[in-house]
Amino acid sequence: MSQVDDQNNGIGYFISSNIQHLPPVIQLYPLLKGTLITTNKDVYDLVQTKYADLKIVILYFKNIQAARKEARRLQLRIIIHTGFSLLNCGKAVQIFHGGLSDKRYLECARLICYDLVLFPGQKSHDKVELAATLPWIKEWHLVGYPKFDPVIKGEHKAEKLFDNDKKTVIYAPTWVSQLTRMKVGERSEFGESSLHIWSIAIIEQLANKYNLILKFHSNMGRGKSSIYDEIATLITEKSLSDTVKTIVDDNIVPYMAASDLMISDISSVCYEWLHFDKPILFANPAPGKYKVGSEITDNTYVWQTGEVIDKPDQIKFLVDQELEKDTKSKIRKQIFDYAVFQADGDATQRQADYIKALYEKVENKSWPLFYLSCFVKLRFKRFLASIFRYTKNLPR
Repeated sequence: MSQVDDQNNGIGYFISSNIQHLPPVIQLYPLLKGTLITTNKDVYDLVQTKYADLKIVILYFKNIQAARKEARRLQLRIIIHTGFSLLNCGKAVQIFHGGLSDKRYLECARLICYDLVLFPGQKSHDKVELAATLPWIKEWHLVGYPKFDPVIKGEHKAEKLFDNDKKTVIYAPTWVSQLTRMKVGERSEFGESSLHIWSIAIIEQLANKYNLILKFHSNMGRGKSSIYDEIATLITEKSLSDTVKTIVDDNIVPYMAASDLMISDISSVCYEWLHFDKPILFANPAPGKYKVGSEITDNTYVWQTGEVIDKPDQIKFLVDQELEKDTKSKIRKQIFDYAVFQADGDATQRQADYIKALYEKVENKSWPLFYLSCFVKLRFKRFLASIFRYTKNLPR
Protein backbone atom coordinates (compact mmCIF):
# COMPACT_ATOMS: atom_id res chain seq x y z
CA MET A 1 0.00 0.00 0.00
CA SER A 2 1.32 3.46 -0.86
CA GLN A 3 2.08 5.70 2.08
CA VAL A 4 0.07 8.91 2.15
CA ASP A 5 2.33 10.90 4.40
CA ASP A 6 3.47 14.04 2.59
CA GLN A 7 1.78 17.38 3.17
CA ASN A 8 1.13 18.17 -0.52
CA ASN A 9 0.27 14.70 -1.71
CA GLY A 10 -2.68 15.10 -4.05
CA ILE A 11 -5.22 14.96 -1.22
CA GLY A 12 -7.28 18.03 -0.43
CA TYR A 13 -10.09 19.11 1.90
CA PHE A 14 -12.63 21.83 1.26
CA ILE A 15 -14.63 23.82 3.81
CA SER A 16 -16.82 26.59 2.47
CA SER A 17 -19.16 26.95 5.41
CA ASN A 18 -18.56 27.65 9.11
CA ILE A 19 -16.09 26.55 11.80
CA GLN A 20 -18.33 23.67 12.87
CA HIS A 21 -17.22 21.86 9.72
CA LEU A 22 -13.69 21.63 11.12
CA PRO A 23 -13.87 18.71 13.63
CA PRO A 24 -14.28 15.98 10.97
CA VAL A 25 -11.21 17.31 9.16
CA ILE A 26 -9.23 17.66 12.39
CA GLN A 27 -9.86 13.98 13.14
CA LEU A 28 -8.86 12.80 9.68
CA TYR A 29 -5.93 15.07 8.87
CA PRO A 30 -3.23 13.29 10.94
CA LEU A 31 -3.90 10.07 8.99
CA LEU A 32 -4.01 11.53 5.47
CA LYS A 33 -2.26 14.92 5.60
CA GLY A 34 -2.80 17.01 2.45
CA THR A 35 -4.01 20.57 1.85
CA LEU A 36 -7.07 22.23 3.39
CA ILE A 37 -8.72 24.85 1.19
CA THR A 38 -11.33 27.19 2.64
CA THR A 39 -13.38 30.20 1.62
CA ASN A 40 -14.18 31.02 5.25
CA LYS A 41 -11.75 33.32 7.08
CA ASP A 42 -12.90 32.11 10.50
CA VAL A 43 -11.93 28.56 9.55
CA TYR A 44 -8.52 29.76 8.37
CA ASP A 45 -7.88 31.75 11.55
CA LEU A 46 -8.95 28.92 13.86
CA VAL A 47 -6.69 26.40 12.13
CA GLN A 48 -3.76 28.81 12.49
CA THR A 49 -4.39 29.31 16.20
CA LYS A 50 -6.31 26.54 17.99
CA TYR A 51 -4.94 23.77 15.76
CA ALA A 52 -1.47 25.19 15.07
CA ASP A 53 0.18 22.09 16.57
CA LEU A 54 -1.25 19.93 13.76
CA LYS A 55 0.73 21.95 11.21
CA ILE A 56 -2.14 21.84 8.74
CA VAL A 57 -1.40 23.20 5.27
CA ILE A 58 -4.31 25.60 4.78
CA LEU A 59 -5.10 28.04 1.98
CA TYR A 60 -7.75 30.76 2.18
CA PHE A 61 -9.55 32.23 -0.83
CA LYS A 62 -12.26 34.87 -0.92
CA ASN A 63 -14.38 33.00 -3.46
CA ILE A 64 -14.92 29.46 -4.69
CA GLN A 65 -13.70 30.27 -8.19
CA ALA A 66 -10.22 31.06 -6.87
CA ALA A 67 -10.33 27.96 -4.66
CA ARG A 68 -11.17 25.76 -7.65
CA LYS A 69 -8.35 27.27 -9.66
CA GLU A 70 -5.88 26.48 -6.89
CA ALA A 71 -7.15 22.89 -6.59
CA ARG A 72 -6.41 22.43 -10.29
CA ARG A 73 -2.98 24.01 -9.95
CA LEU A 74 -2.14 21.64 -7.10
CA GLN A 75 -3.50 18.74 -9.16
CA LEU A 76 -5.55 17.46 -6.25
CA ARG A 77 -6.77 13.97 -7.07
CA ILE A 78 -8.96 13.49 -4.01
CA ILE A 79 -10.95 16.28 -2.36
CA ILE A 80 -12.71 15.57 0.91
CA HIS A 81 -15.84 17.60 1.56
CA THR A 82 -17.83 18.23 4.74
CA GLY A 83 -20.56 20.24 3.00
CA PHE A 84 -22.19 20.31 -0.41
CA SER A 85 -20.14 22.94 -2.27
CA LEU A 86 -17.87 21.12 -4.72
CA LEU A 87 -14.40 22.17 -5.85
CA ASN A 88 -14.96 20.39 -9.20
CA CYS A 89 -11.52 18.79 -9.21
CA GLY A 90 -10.52 15.13 -8.99
CA LYS A 91 -12.54 12.55 -7.09
CA ALA A 92 -15.02 13.99 -4.58
CA VAL A 93 -15.41 12.38 -1.14
CA GLN A 94 -18.23 13.26 1.25
CA ILE A 95 -17.59 12.75 4.99
CA PHE A 96 -20.31 15.12 6.29
CA HIS A 97 -20.18 17.46 9.25
CA GLY A 98 -23.72 16.74 10.44
CA GLY A 99 -24.57 13.48 8.75
CA LEU A 100 -26.64 12.30 11.71
CA SER A 101 -29.08 15.20 11.45
CA ASP A 102 -32.84 14.86 10.90
CA LYS A 103 -32.69 17.86 8.56
CA ARG A 104 -33.01 17.25 4.82
CA TYR A 105 -29.31 17.55 3.99
CA LEU A 106 -29.00 13.85 3.29
CA GLU A 107 -31.80 14.07 0.75
CA CYS A 108 -29.81 16.64 -1.19
CA ALA A 109 -29.75 15.78 -4.91
CA ARG A 110 -26.11 16.82 -5.17
CA LEU A 111 -25.07 13.84 -3.08
CA ILE A 112 -24.90 11.83 -6.34
CA CYS A 113 -22.01 14.08 -7.44
CA TYR A 114 -19.64 12.40 -4.95
CA ASP A 115 -17.48 9.45 -5.95
CA LEU A 116 -17.27 8.16 -2.38
CA VAL A 117 -19.80 8.77 0.38
CA LEU A 118 -18.98 7.70 3.95
CA PHE A 119 -22.08 7.44 6.09
CA PRO A 120 -21.98 7.68 9.91
CA GLY A 121 -24.57 4.94 10.30
CA GLN A 122 -27.49 2.91 8.99
CA LYS A 123 -30.05 5.68 9.52
CA SER A 124 -28.26 8.13 7.23
CA HIS A 125 -27.84 5.40 4.61
CA ASP A 126 -31.53 4.53 4.80
CA LYS A 127 -32.52 8.18 4.49
CA VAL A 128 -30.55 8.51 1.25
CA GLU A 129 -32.01 5.23 0.02
CA LEU A 130 -35.54 6.52 0.60
CA ALA A 131 -34.65 9.64 -1.39
CA ALA A 132 -33.89 7.26 -4.30
CA THR A 133 -30.40 8.70 -4.85
CA LEU A 134 -28.38 5.84 -3.35
CA PRO A 135 -28.16 3.77 -6.60
CA TRP A 136 -26.54 6.77 -8.29
CA ILE A 137 -23.70 7.00 -5.74
CA LYS A 138 -20.78 5.02 -7.15
CA GLU A 139 -19.30 3.91 -3.81
CA TRP A 140 -20.50 4.25 -0.25
CA HIS A 141 -19.68 2.71 3.13
CA LEU A 142 -20.80 2.87 6.74
CA VAL A 143 -17.88 4.03 8.92
CA GLY A 144 -19.26 5.44 12.17
CA TYR A 145 -18.84 8.92 13.62
CA PRO A 146 -15.14 9.92 13.75
CA LYS A 147 -15.72 13.11 15.73
CA PHE A 148 -16.57 10.99 18.77
CA ASP A 149 -13.71 8.48 18.56
CA PRO A 150 -11.90 10.35 21.40
CA VAL A 151 -15.05 10.13 23.55
CA ILE A 152 -15.40 6.39 23.00
CA LYS A 153 -11.71 5.87 23.76
CA GLY A 154 -11.87 8.07 26.86
CA GLU A 155 -9.38 10.55 25.40
CA HIS A 156 -11.65 13.60 25.47
CA LYS A 157 -11.53 16.36 28.06
CA ALA A 158 -14.45 18.11 29.75
CA GLU A 159 -14.34 21.91 29.72
CA LYS A 160 -14.42 23.20 33.30
CA LEU A 161 -16.50 26.39 33.31
CA PHE A 162 -18.02 26.45 36.79
CA ASP A 163 -16.64 26.47 40.31
CA ASN A 164 -19.52 24.75 42.11
CA ASP A 165 -21.17 21.35 42.53
CA LYS A 166 -24.41 22.08 40.66
CA LYS A 167 -25.66 19.92 37.81
CA THR A 168 -24.95 21.41 34.38
CA VAL A 169 -27.44 21.81 31.54
CA ILE A 170 -26.23 22.55 28.01
CA TYR A 171 -28.59 24.33 25.62
CA ALA A 172 -27.47 23.96 21.99
CA PRO A 173 -30.02 25.34 19.50
CA THR A 174 -29.49 25.01 15.78
CA TRP A 175 -28.97 28.04 13.59
CA VAL A 176 -31.87 30.15 12.35
CA SER A 177 -32.51 29.06 8.77
CA GLN A 178 -35.35 29.34 6.31
CA LEU A 179 -33.72 26.74 4.04
CA THR A 180 -36.47 24.16 4.13
CA ARG A 181 -38.94 22.65 1.69
CA MET A 182 -41.67 22.61 4.33
CA LYS A 183 -44.77 24.63 3.68
CA VAL A 184 -45.13 27.97 5.39
CA GLY A 185 -47.38 27.45 8.38
CA GLU A 186 -45.81 24.11 9.32
CA ARG A 187 -42.95 25.82 11.08
CA SER A 188 -42.15 29.00 12.97
CA GLU A 189 -40.65 32.10 11.41
CA PHE A 190 -37.30 30.92 12.83
CA GLY A 191 -37.23 27.70 10.83
CA GLU A 192 -35.98 24.80 12.91
CA SER A 193 -34.25 26.86 15.63
CA SER A 194 -35.64 27.30 19.14
CA LEU A 195 -33.20 30.09 20.01
CA HIS A 196 -35.54 33.07 19.75
CA ILE A 197 -38.50 31.32 21.36
CA TRP A 198 -36.91 29.54 24.32
CA SER A 199 -33.45 30.89 25.23
CA ILE A 200 -34.59 33.64 27.62
CA ALA A 201 -37.11 31.37 29.37
CA ILE A 202 -34.50 28.62 29.75
CA ILE A 203 -32.11 31.03 31.45
CA GLU A 204 -34.79 32.49 33.70
CA GLN A 205 -36.04 29.10 34.86
CA LEU A 206 -32.79 27.19 35.25
CA ALA A 207 -30.01 29.63 36.19
CA ASN A 208 -30.72 29.67 39.92
CA LYS A 209 -30.67 25.90 40.38
CA TYR A 210 -28.32 24.68 37.62
CA ASN A 211 -25.21 25.68 35.74
CA LEU A 212 -26.18 26.55 32.18
CA ILE A 213 -24.07 26.47 29.03
CA LEU A 214 -25.54 28.19 25.98
CA LYS A 215 -23.62 26.74 23.03
CA PHE A 216 -24.47 28.99 20.08
CA HIS A 217 -24.18 27.76 16.51
CA SER A 218 -21.38 29.54 14.68
CA ASN A 219 -23.90 30.62 12.01
CA MET A 220 -25.17 33.19 14.47
CA GLY A 221 -26.42 35.94 12.20
CA ARG A 222 -25.79 38.58 14.84
CA GLY A 223 -26.74 41.46 12.60
CA LYS A 224 -30.17 39.95 11.89
CA SER A 225 -31.40 39.61 15.46
CA SER A 226 -31.19 41.22 18.88
CA ILE A 227 -31.53 37.91 20.75
CA TYR A 228 -27.81 37.66 21.54
CA ASP A 229 -27.82 41.14 23.05
CA GLU A 230 -30.96 40.28 25.02
CA ILE A 231 -29.26 37.18 26.43
CA ALA A 232 -26.13 39.12 27.36
CA THR A 233 -28.21 41.84 29.01
CA LEU A 234 -30.20 39.30 31.03
CA ILE A 235 -27.02 37.61 32.28
CA THR A 236 -25.58 40.96 33.32
CA GLU A 237 -28.71 42.41 34.93
CA LYS A 238 -29.43 39.23 36.91
CA SER A 239 -25.75 38.75 37.86
CA LEU A 240 -25.72 35.25 36.36
CA SER A 241 -22.20 35.17 34.97
CA ASP A 242 -21.08 32.59 37.54
CA THR A 243 -23.67 30.02 36.46
CA VAL A 244 -24.50 30.94 32.84
CA LYS A 245 -21.88 30.81 30.09
CA THR A 246 -22.32 31.56 26.38
CA ILE A 247 -20.01 29.69 24.01
CA VAL A 248 -19.13 29.77 20.31
CA ASP A 249 -16.70 27.02 19.36
CA ASP A 250 -16.08 24.64 16.47
CA ASN A 251 -16.29 21.58 18.71
CA ILE A 252 -19.13 21.02 21.18
CA VAL A 253 -17.67 17.82 22.65
CA PRO A 254 -15.80 19.35 25.65
CA TYR A 255 -18.98 21.18 26.70
CA MET A 256 -21.14 18.08 26.29
CA ALA A 257 -18.67 16.16 28.43
CA ALA A 258 -19.09 18.73 31.20
CA SER A 259 -22.90 18.53 31.14
CA ASP A 260 -25.56 16.32 32.73
CA LEU A 261 -28.50 17.10 30.43
CA MET A 262 -28.94 18.66 27.00
CA ILE A 263 -31.69 20.85 25.58
CA SER A 264 -31.71 21.25 21.80
CA ASP A 265 -34.16 21.31 18.89
CA ILE A 266 -33.52 19.99 15.36
CA SER A 267 -29.78 19.47 15.07
CA SER A 268 -27.12 16.81 14.60
CA VAL A 269 -25.90 17.64 18.13
CA CYS A 270 -28.93 15.74 19.44
CA TYR A 271 -27.52 12.53 17.99
CA GLU A 272 -24.01 13.44 19.08
CA TRP A 273 -25.28 13.81 22.64
CA LEU A 274 -26.50 10.20 22.58
CA HIS A 275 -22.85 9.11 22.84
CA PHE A 276 -22.93 10.19 26.48
CA ASP A 277 -26.09 8.23 27.36
CA LYS A 278 -27.57 11.11 29.37
CA PRO A 279 -31.04 12.74 29.28
CA ILE A 280 -32.07 15.16 26.54
CA LEU A 281 -35.02 17.54 26.13
CA PHE A 282 -36.27 19.21 22.96
CA ALA A 283 -37.33 22.86 22.87
CA ASN A 284 -40.02 22.95 20.18
CA PRO A 285 -39.24 25.62 17.54
CA ALA A 286 -42.91 25.68 16.54
CA PRO A 287 -45.10 24.62 19.48
CA GLY A 288 -48.28 22.96 18.29
CA LYS A 289 -46.85 22.39 14.81
CA TYR A 290 -43.83 20.14 15.26
CA LYS A 291 -44.62 16.74 16.77
CA VAL A 292 -42.44 13.77 17.69
CA GLY A 293 -41.52 11.96 14.46
CA SER A 294 -41.74 8.22 13.95
CA GLU A 295 -40.26 8.02 10.42
CA ILE A 296 -36.64 8.73 9.53
CA THR A 297 -37.84 11.27 6.98
CA ASP A 298 -39.34 13.32 9.84
CA ASN A 299 -37.14 16.18 10.99
CA THR A 300 -38.07 15.31 14.58
CA TYR A 301 -37.23 11.59 14.53
CA VAL A 302 -34.68 11.98 17.35
CA TRP A 303 -37.36 13.58 19.55
CA GLN A 304 -38.35 10.05 20.52
CA THR A 305 -35.32 10.07 22.83
CA GLY A 306 -36.54 12.86 25.13
CA GLU A 307 -39.48 14.91 26.33
CA VAL A 308 -40.58 17.92 24.28
CA ILE A 309 -40.93 21.42 25.73
CA ASP A 310 -44.04 23.11 24.33
CA LYS A 311 -44.80 25.54 27.20
CA PRO A 312 -42.51 27.67 29.36
CA ASP A 313 -43.72 26.14 32.61
CA GLN A 314 -42.47 22.73 31.44
CA ILE A 315 -38.80 23.70 31.34
CA LYS A 316 -37.75 23.34 34.98
CA PHE A 317 -40.23 20.54 35.65
CA LEU A 318 -38.86 18.38 32.82
CA VAL A 319 -35.22 19.12 33.63
CA ASP A 320 -35.82 18.11 37.27
CA GLN A 321 -37.72 14.99 36.19
CA GLU A 322 -35.19 13.73 33.65
CA LEU A 323 -32.18 14.33 35.86
CA GLU A 324 -33.87 12.26 38.55
CA LYS A 325 -35.56 9.49 36.52
CA ASP A 326 -34.10 9.54 32.97
CA THR A 327 -37.33 8.16 31.47
CA LYS A 328 -36.10 7.72 27.87
CA SER A 329 -32.89 5.73 28.34
CA LYS A 330 -34.08 2.61 26.50
CA ILE A 331 -35.28 4.29 23.29
CA ARG A 332 -32.22 6.56 23.39
CA LYS A 333 -29.93 3.51 23.17
CA GLN A 334 -31.98 1.98 20.35
CA ILE A 335 -31.86 5.09 18.18
CA PHE A 336 -28.17 5.61 18.92
CA ASP A 337 -27.37 2.09 17.69
CA TYR A 338 -29.38 2.71 14.53
CA ALA A 339 -27.81 6.10 13.84
CA VAL A 340 -24.15 5.36 14.65
CA PHE A 341 -22.29 2.47 13.05
CA GLN A 342 -19.91 0.52 15.31
CA ALA A 343 -19.22 3.02 18.08
CA ASP A 344 -15.85 1.42 18.80
CA GLY A 345 -13.47 4.37 18.49
CA ASP A 346 -12.13 3.28 15.08
CA ALA A 347 -14.41 5.30 12.79
CA THR A 348 -11.63 7.68 11.75
CA GLN A 349 -9.39 4.80 10.72
CA ARG A 350 -12.17 3.19 8.67
CA GLN A 351 -12.81 6.52 7.00
CA ALA A 352 -9.13 6.96 6.19
CA ASP A 353 -8.78 3.41 4.83
CA TYR A 354 -11.60 3.88 2.30
CA ILE A 355 -10.19 7.23 1.17
CA LYS A 356 -6.68 5.77 0.81
CA ALA A 357 -8.06 2.93 -1.30
CA LEU A 358 -9.68 5.44 -3.68
CA TYR A 359 -6.50 7.52 -3.74
CA GLU A 360 -4.39 4.54 -4.75
CA LYS A 361 -6.62 3.95 -7.76
CA VAL A 362 -5.95 7.42 -9.18
CA GLU A 363 -2.58 8.59 -7.83
CA ASN A 364 -0.57 7.59 -10.91
CA LYS A 365 -3.05 8.52 -13.63
CA SER A 366 -2.09 11.13 -16.23
CA TRP A 367 -3.30 14.41 -14.78
CA PRO A 368 -4.78 16.01 -17.95
CA LEU A 369 -6.80 12.91 -18.85
CA PHE A 370 -7.77 12.27 -15.22
CA TYR A 371 -8.95 15.85 -14.71
CA LEU A 372 -10.92 15.86 -17.96
CA SER A 373 -12.59 12.54 -17.14
CA CYS A 374 -13.61 13.72 -13.68
CA PHE A 375 -14.90 17.02 -15.06
CA VAL A 376 -17.09 15.38 -17.73
CA LYS A 377 -18.52 12.88 -15.25
CA LEU A 378 -19.28 15.65 -12.76
CA ARG A 379 -21.11 17.72 -15.36
CA PHE A 380 -23.31 14.72 -16.13
CA LYS A 381 -23.97 14.07 -12.44
CA ARG A 382 -24.92 17.72 -11.91
CA PHE A 383 -27.38 17.43 -14.77
CA LEU A 384 -28.91 14.33 -13.17
CA ALA A 385 -29.05 16.09 -9.80
CA SER A 386 -30.98 18.98 -11.33
CA ILE A 387 -33.51 16.52 -12.71
CA PHE A 388 -33.84 14.71 -9.37
CA ARG A 389 -34.33 17.98 -7.60
CA TYR A 390 -37.52 18.74 -9.48
CA THR A 391 -38.87 15.26 -10.22
CA LYS A 392 -38.30 13.89 -6.70
CA ASN A 393 -38.84 17.16 -4.76
CA LEU A 394 -35.36 16.95 -3.27
CA PRO A 395 -33.41 19.82 -1.70
CA ARG A 396 -30.84 21.41 -3.96
